[in-house]
Amino acid sequence: MHCSGRLRFSIAIVALLLAGGVGASETARKQLRSGQSSAAVRRRDAARDAKAPAKPLPRGRTVYRYTTKRRAQEETKKGIPPGAHMTSRAPVGRPPGAGRAKQQYGLNRRPEVRETVHVPQGQPAKLNKALGGAPGKGELTSSRRIPPKSIKKVVPLKK
Repeated sequence: MHCSGRLRFSIAIVALLLAGGVGASETARKQLRSGQSSAAVRRRDAARDAKAPAKPLPRGRTVYRYTTKRRAQEETKKGIPPGAHMTSRAPVGRPPGAGRAKQQYGLNRRPEVRETVHVPQGQPAKLNKALGGAPGKGELTSSRRIPPKSIKKVVPLKK
């Protein structure tokens, strides 16, 4: 079925209102306007990550990883698997609430904890923009497992 631009815009407005337009996150509004689902954003992210070359970090870097309690427990024993997403840097201060972290970094679901991770010098990493996240927020992925000793702290997040 072919839709005119005006009809698509009207459908997007109705969907925005049904989604709670005033309280909906800016990211969700942008995705509705562009017609992208969160699954489409994840596919774009995975395709971009596959193409981007991993370069060794010139020096160690401290980053955050937002995840569930269960996954954090596994990672403190086995390390962070290759391809896992982390923030590009670790700003000092109190962690954002779970909802704010989800919004800022374009996460699929609300995280339960924030891991503080020291990515060692020489670790192959890809630095990109956090797709679906707030402007200026970056992400880091590594093509090799990050050892468990690199996880320095796990902090529970407020709802």
